[in-house]
Amino acid sequence: MEQFVRYLRGYVKIRLISKTPERFLKLCAHHGISLMHVAHRDGYYEMEISLKDFFRLKPVCRKSFSRIHILQKSGLPFFFYQNKKRKAFFVGIFCCLCLLFLCSTRIWNIHVEGNYSYSTQSILGYLEQEDIVHGIARSKLNCGQIAASLRQHFPDITWVSARIKGTRLLITIQENMDHPSLAEEKESSPCDLVADQDGIIVHMVTRQGVPKMGIGQSCKTGDLLVSGRLEILNDSKEVVRYEYVESDADVYIQRNYSYEDEIPVIYEKRVYTGEVQKQLCLQLLNYRVNLRIPHKGYQHYDQISNLQPAKLTENYVLPLWVGTVEDREYEIHRFRYSEAELREIAQEHLRKFIRELSEKGVKVSQNNVKISLNEKSCISKGAITVVEKIGKRAPVEVLQEPQERTLANEQ
Repeated sequence: MEQFVRYLRGYVKIRLISKTPERFLKLCAHHGISLMHVAHRDGYYEMEISLKDFFRLKPVCRKSFSRIHILQKSGLPFFFYQNKKRKAFFVGIFCCLCLLFLCSTRIWNIHVEGNYSYSTQSILGYLEQEDIVHGIARSKLNCGQIAASLRQHFPDITWVSARIKGTRLLITIQENMDHPSLAEEKESSPCDLVADQDGIIVHMVTRQGVPKMGIGQSCKTGDLLVSGRLEILNDSKEVVRYEYVESDADVYIQRNYSYEDEIPVIYEKRVYTGEVQKQLCLQLLNYRVNLRIPHKGYQHYDQISNLQPAKLTENYVLPLWVGTVEDREYEIHRFRYSEAELREIAQEHLRKFIRELSEKGVKVSQNNVKISLNEKSCISKGAITVVEKIGKRAPVEVLQEPQERTLANEQ
């Protein structure tokens, strides 16, 4: 940083010609003149001095009977003086500064952090619907309104911070990770519990409501499992009124999943040749320009882009990306699986299918999948018997109270 400041102010490299150089150096120190990189070469002293202090050397040289010889001029003032006739150059600098100023008035990077259940793309997609996109003017943004809008649109978001830093819009999100438990604490409403799968009931625990089916019975989708309507009886076992509750029960059924998978014996695989062609790439906003060199005419190749945003500082991001694009050539070869490989792959596919069922809370009780081989493929086919929890809420049917029906009949 100090070197950069010296360059902005300008400095010169000088040679001291004097019979009493010690007196010259003492006078410079007495007047506060800074000398840098002082070195003794060929019987003379050479040093660097700032442009401002250089013009203060005249009385020092007169008192010490010294002469100064300029060896080198460096810095921005000398650069401008040497190029003062190049008008187009200064016009270009002025236009560049104007462009940087215009870029600083817009947002070129929207950064979202703290999101877990909502992806960054979904949040950016919503902001785009609200006309908050890359390139929007900073003056058009209202950070408080953005935060309130995100909280309203995404119910799991409990806290949002939106702030502008340089040419970046930084959005920090805090989500409600205990959302499911909060939903359970909401005020309950009367409902029935109905089946959402076909199967045989193997386990049932009713906590609230009236069970309409029992263990060992077959149920179909839509069948009533637990009723939310309770019948209040008198001493004569007659219904005098109804009460309605939220049905709550754990109902597990046994059912079969059909499984079928086919793996061809012959398969194709990419084999990279090692030929790689690199090219520079520039991207301005959504427009990309590849600075191509003559292409070798690859028939099959993968293209890999590695672009980095151009930025002056950490928070001053420009709408320009610079990097390289690689074309990696490959050939498509045909291979044949061995019998052992086919069986291993088929087993792995089956294990993955069972693992996905387990992640959904489904317990596998029996596996009846058979693996067979022929000349063209390996076929896995059969049924997987599982035990899983079923039941979904449905509106309870509200009946007329028995006493009201009696009065209506008498009238």
